[in-house]
Amino acid sequence: AETPRQVIPLASGWRFRFGGSPEAVIEAAFDDSSWQQVALPHTWNHMGVYAPKRSADTNVEQGVGWYRLTMTGPALSKTHGAILQFDGVGNIADVWVNGAHVGTHKGAISRFRFDITDHLKPGKANVIVVKADNSKPAPGSTTEHVIPLGGDFFVHGGLYRGVSLITADRASIDLFDHGGPGVYVSTPKVTSQSADVAVLTRLRNSGAAARSLQIVTRILDADGKVVATDTGSAKLRKGEAAEVKRTLALPSPRLWQGRDDPYLYSVSVELRDGKRVIDAVTEPFGVRTFAFDPASGLVLNGKPLKLHGASRHQDRQGKGWALTPQDHAEDMAIMAEMGVNTVRHAHYQHAQEWAHEADKAGMVVKAE
Repeated sequence: AETPRQVIPLASGWRFRFGGSPEAVIEAAFDDSSWQQVALPHTWNHMGVYAPKRSADTNVEQGVGWYRLTMTGPALSKTHGAILQFDGVGNIADVWVNGAHVGTHKGAISRFRFDITDHLKPGKANVIVVKADNSKPAPGSTTEHVIPLGGDFFVHGGLYRGVSLITADRASIDLFDHGGPGVYVSTPKVTSQSADVAVLTRLRNSGAAARSLQIVTRILDADGKVVATDTGSAKLRKGEAAEVKRTLALPSPRLWQGRDDPYLYSVSVELRDGKRVIDAVTEPFGVRTFAFDPASGLVLNGKPLKLHGASRHQDRQGKGWALTPQDHAEDMAIMAEMGVNTVRHAHYQHAQEWAHEADKAGMVVKAE
């Protein structure tokens, strides 16, 4: 039977080398057995002890790092495709699958995806090669026009966030919306009696035929109970992308009240072909209103909230930028113990795990 999307983490089995020429490295038959064995997340950079004089374990080399992974390709039906997802690569990424170049991404701090359906060999060995380049921005360099061009922080090189292989129906909730989830939630009207929950779902049909599909949208409370449901439909021509906007009424909403009560609902969107679920995405959200007032400052749910905050970088002693989900959770727990109720992201997009931790902890986030 067909299944909705599968997300296969590609964390182990990688080989790494810093520097060297590209010609033979991208070929599937290249022998990488002498390379360093690494697991993701990984960076070759770490700052050592923050002190006027760097410690012996400091690594601030900038340039090209090579990663290679040999993996068995998952089975794919005729209606399914395969997508490589990178949660963050410092700073320019070039990716090859079985010797074919599948894409380039410039920028160290955002998620991106490449469609590798035409290059993947199901059930057989596949070789993924990634060139990660964090060369210093300078006239004539590869990163000359790739932000950040300067600043008081260091851009760590490598696959410092997760990599996954996603298999999904060729008609799906959009996987190519700039690496986003494809489902976006807002609460434009909130009262104590009800809240309007606006759900924007982006769809894409990368398959060879037109599709008539149904969209079932549900709101679930924190215990997983369904508290609102909506059903819609969408017709997608071959190669078409579309937006479906639906508004659901949520009765007697429990508000997200920052640190006092960071209550989260979730929106679950199912894409169906007849009775069959072909894709699904779930996104957490809090019901709240906010405004900024010259006299009162931040007003959350109609009441002024005095902000006491801290600024956070995504690096850690001995690890650089290569943080685990546990590291993110620990950082957030430290923030909460300090008594802060707001966190400023210095100076870039932080990991998805960190954003979810902030929502759960009741932190007001300033995405700097």
